[in-house]
Amino acid sequence: MKNRIYIILLILIFSQLLFSQQTTESLKRQALVHMQAGRYGEAIDQLHKYIAANPRQSEGYNLRGLCYEQREEYQYAVLDFRRAVRLTPDNEEYKKNLNRVLSIWHKLLYEKIEGHKREIVIDPNNPVNYLEIGKSYRWLEEWALAEQWYDEYLRRDDNAVPDEIIRYTEILSKTGSIEKGEKILKKYVERYPDDWRLWSRYGYFTMWLGNYKNAQNAFETALGFKPFFKEAQDGLDLSKNEGYLAKQTPRSFERVYPIDRYYKLVEKKPEDVEIRYKLINELMQAKRYEEAYQQLIQLSYSQADTDRYNNLSDKLQTIRDSLYENSIQEYSAKIKTNPQNKEFVSALADAYGNLYAFEDAIEILDEYLEDVPENEELDMRYKLAQYSAWNYEWEKAIAQTNILLDNDPNNIDYLLLRGQIASWTVQNLDEGEEMLLRVLDERPRDLNAILALASINAWQKDFEEAKKYVDLAKEISPNSPEVEEAESNYLLHVSANEELKLFQMKADAAELQAENRCDEALELYDEYLSKITGPNREELKQYASINLCAQHYKDAINVFDELLNEEYDFDLDLRRAEAYLWDGDSTKALEEFKRLAESNPEDFYVNLYLADAYFGTGDYGQASDIYDELLDVTEEPDRREMINQRIGWLPPMGLEAGIDFITPTYIGLSPQFQHFSDNQNLSLFSYGSRVDFGFFDFLSLGATLMRTSLSDQSQTEYLTRMMGNMNIRFNKNITLDCGYGNFTTSGENDKKIYYLTGRYVEPEKWNLSAGYEHTDARVILYSPYLLNTGLYINAFRFSGEYIHKNLFKIQARYNYYSIEDSNLGNDLLLSFGKRFLDDGYFGYEYYFIDYAYASSHYYSPQEIESHSLWGEWELEKKEKLKINIGGKIGYFPSFDFLLSDIHGQIQYIPFDNFTLNGRVSFGSSYRYDSNYNSYSVSLSAYWNIY
Repeated sequence: MKNRIYIILLILIFSQLLFSQQTTESLKRQALVHMQAGRYGEAIDQLHKYIAANPRQSEGYNLRGLCYEQREEYQYAVLDFRRAVRLTPDNEEYKKNLNRVLSIWHKLLYEKIEGHKREIVIDPNNPVNYLEIGKSYRWLEEWALAEQWYDEYLRRDDNAVPDEIIRYTEILSKTGSIEKGEKILKKYVERYPDDWRLWSRYGYFTMWLGNYKNAQNAFETALGFKPFFKEAQDGLDLSKNEGYLAKQTPRSFERVYPIDRYYKLVEKKPEDVEIRYKLINELMQAKRYEEAYQQLIQLSYSQADTDRYNNLSDKLQTIRDSLYENSIQEYSAKIKTNPQNKEFVSALADAYGNLYAFEDAIEILDEYLEDVPENEELDMRYKLAQYSAWNYEWEKAIAQTNILLDNDPNNIDYLLLRGQIASWTVQNLDEGEEMLLRVLDERPRDLNAILALASINAWQKDFEEAKKYVDLAKEISPNSPEVEEAESNYLLHVSANEELKLFQMKADAAELQAENRCDEALELYDEYLSKITGPNREELKQYASINLCAQHYKDAINVFDELLNEEYDFDLDLRRAEAYLWDGDSTKALEEFKRLAESNPEDFYVNLYLADAYFGTGDYGQASDIYDELLDVTEEPDRREMINQRIGWLPPMGLEAGIDFITPTYIGLSPQFQHFSDNQNLSLFSYGSRVDFGFFDFLSLGATLMRTSLSDQSQTEYLTRMMGNMNIRFNKNITLDCGYGNFTTSGENDKKIYYLTGRYVEPEKWNLSAGYEHTDARVILYSPYLLNTGLYINAFRFSGEYIHKNLFKIQARYNYYSIEDSNLGNDLLLSFGKRFLDDGYFGYEYYFIDYAYASSHYYSPQEIESHSLWGEWELEKKEKLKINIGGKIGYFPSFDFLLSDIHGQIQYIPFDNFTLNGRVSFGSSYRYDSNYNSYSVSLSAYWNIY
């Protein structure tokens, strides 16, 4: 016995260890799930991690490129497609993706240029348009045109920021305008004496003009501000080796001039691939890898299938991919010896950030700022806030921006980030709007602030104001993907708001109907129908119902005719017959109910209304006979009340009365308790009892009362089920159990619930059951999102177990759900097992679940299956005590995820006529794109009182 227990414990422990394993392949599968659902940002997050673990797998780059393409972030899409092509040069799909995005991106850039040119015609003095055109030509690598438009920009704005001067001098280096660049840089290093980037760039331009002494001073000045700035270090080395350079070439900048010469030749002959290859080689020798990469993209259109191109692409891509990894290794090593060096920490965090490893960047910055006072190192704290926001760590990002604004409440960058977070999270929208408006006071054409304000106003349903910001964004950057996305989101909000108004109109009509304000309901529903293109079947059903309520019977009949001509439905046919009856056309009603009674002779309401139709035609004898027959076969109190009321309407015809008193043969009491909870914040407690009174050997009547509390983190709902029960025993193997009653919860109308279950039991061999239940979905589909959502559910169930010669066990379970929200669901479980040792089974289980559509109120996946190994053991099997434990470990192919389950149950008979049953289970599965854990315990007893 002890050895078996040890074996069981080892198997269960091993199953949990297997369950905890995660493979990198699951990251890709989760990304694919996000992509299929249109959640491309979440997909990118998963692919960042997948690519970090599989940097040589091209599929990750291709998938991430597709995500960026969908988000219209074409620059990043191009980078990823290029990596995919480099790793798998023969993949035609990757090449096609790359060429497609390049063509889209370049087209957008040209459209952007034309848009700004139109703006210049309207306002020729606005420098922003000239700058945007210059930047666009820079991306297109049309350097001469880029220089021309940057010149026009600087003529109109003499206060350019250093970032734009850096970009401008890159353009000048390509056009060979070295003297011009030196003059510009001299002016701006005097204006911004603390910017090491300007000093470094000034050093190169003076060195290329042969002024080595000034170049050395410039590089040393840059390194004084940023000691490990590699660009300045390399420049300083070059400037100190002026004699060596002079021996090799007449002048040091002649190493750059071939690049400029090739740039000019490429501009004149863009189709000349040989010149572009030479330009790329020169750029790579000068370690200007990003420019070389841009030229390589141009070659890909015609050269992607050549070995020469692929070899060069592999070489360049390898260099580029290693840059950030090298930076991480370099600065990680430096930080070990000097962990509080700000430059090291900032560089390492940025290297991680550039690889989208935001969590690592956040960790580095958290450690650095741990002991730093909140009023110091605000630039590093701002960087932490940015990375936290980009990693969707909203609480941390908000906390950091609050610190920043406490110390510098007027900082425009801090206000902008905080306002953007408000728009991204749809929280504190009023506060975010106020901050963004302050940003626009200082930067009236800040595109990020304008887009965030458009989003906030759309969420606040101030569509006029949102449209104003969308139009302003289109004016500033008409072809920007971000602007197009903002306009699309604005239109979606407008459309959703209109849909919401229509939905509310329909809901208000239903509420008026429930309050018996039927004429008002009909008027409102007519207005609703006038605003939609065409009602669906469910809407026509509701319209017919409201017409009945308003006593517009002929209109209701016309709608029923339309519905029944389209598709037959017994319930609609019955309601149409009712409409004839209530409209006073008893002859037509009698004809209809006779027809319905022939096809549905057991239906209570068909027979009840048939009797009413006879009553209406004056045939009181037929009506009385049917009422009496119904009274004989009907147990439900409400129905009996209806029948007796109608009998009371009949004229005197002679009554038979008699009361049979039957003494119960036994009384059984069954108290029950159940608790369920999961990591989705759902908690359920259910308790109550059933009592049965036996009559004869085959019949028992009784009642059930169950009280259920269903709660999430914020609220608790109490549900009460009270039912009458009947159990019929046909023989020792076959029984039929049914019930009918009320479902009650606070704030909702009472509901009628009922069930019917048939069972066939042959001990140690067969155990079959099939049934139907009509009840509230909350007691079947456990979900915190069903609170305050009273949906009916029809559940059709089948379960079976067959044991062959006490050696093989086959189990099956099938459930079919029809839910009031028109969703349909089914799940199927099949398991096969063989006896294992002397007191247990071990086998295979297949599980499948599928719903018509995914609902936001309850778990309803599509076509999900799992495969599991299961086992169960009888730890104790005595006359008065039985203990079983079991478990399984399985696999979801769709998610690349492991599932597990452990359960135990006990049956104990402390004394005669009293049996106690208990069960506890722990399960771990996969739902809503994450791990799902649940726990349940149930206790029940049966006491045969006499």
